[in-house]
Amino acid sequence: MLSGGQKNQSAEKAAEWLDAVQAQSETIANFPESHAISVESAEFPYPIRDRLVGPGSRPAFRAVFTIRGDTVFVLTVRRCTQDRLQPGDIDFSARN
Repeated sequence: MLSGGQKNQSAEKAAEWLDAVQAQSETIANFPESHAISVESAEFPYPIRDRLVGPGSRPAFRAVFTIRGDTVFVLTVRRCTQDRLQPGDIDFSARN
């Protein structure tokens, strides 16, 4: 069982992670085409790209996004070690 201090630290770490990922994700809009095409992009009906995100010098997550006109849609944030992304993993139909 975690003590109150450990729970607090965990909540603080989660908040730090979220802040870092949100700030890094927001920068995608500056030059979205500069980020690599996702390995899984050919399996999707639209191109998807990756940007590594997360706290520290070696981010362990990737923000997967697509570009529609002048709008960037971050579709998901996944741990880099997760299995390949499948089209069924993302419901982008509401945004079409």
